[in-house]
Amino acid sequence: MEEIVMADTLRTFSGGREVEVPATLPGIREALPEERRDDFDQAVAEATVHTIHAVMRHWILELVEDDEERAIVARLRGREGRAA
Repeated sequence: MEEIVMADTLRTFSGGREVEVPATLPGIREALPEERRDDFDQAVAEATVHTIHAVMRHWILELVEDDEERAIVARLRGREGRAA
């Protein structure tokens, strides 16, 4: 049987630049600021096999967002709330 080796990191783009991010739950947790780790632990603990990919994407995106991207997301979320 052939062994599949998965990388511990992946590359993505954020703000027009290529960034390398952790591709494991422990790696993501370690890269987060200490004050966000309890929230991460809670999200992972509540995840199901159907939602774990979305949970990982959420936290990876939090790692790569810069202040400008956070402001854009906050504005967009505000608009969604008013669209109802």
